[in-house]
Amino acid sequence: METKSPPSLVEKARAFAKTLASSEEFEKYYTLQQKLKNDPEARSLLEELERKHQELRDMMQGKRGQEDVYVAIQELQDKIRSNDTIMSWLQAEQLAMAMIREANESITGAAGFDFGQNASTNGAC
Repeated sequence: METKSPPSLVEKARAFAKTLASSEEFEKYYTLQQKLKNDPEARSLLEELERKHQELRDMMQGKRGQEDVYVAIQELQDKIRSNDTIMSWLQAEQLAMAMIREANESITGAAGFDFGQNASTNGAC
């Protein structure tokens, strides 16, 4: 049986989501995400790091035996830390995620219980 939310609740949720998405933190995140998409060097570094992480996962599962993967990952992480585009984007992402956590805590407090905790403990997420 499907339960529908009252129209006023849906409208309020949409308004809240719109307010959150138009906040300074999210606007900065969106701007820096676009800058990251337009920076081939930054994207290349992140893609290479993901490939190295996959190599490391393969190595740990016995699929590969390349010990130099650790060194390559460390070198990539150093390059990423010195890349202003990536670091600015990561910082903006952290601020946006913190804002979402705060919003969740406010909603949870107003509702009287933690919806996220209940959803994750019953296998819904």
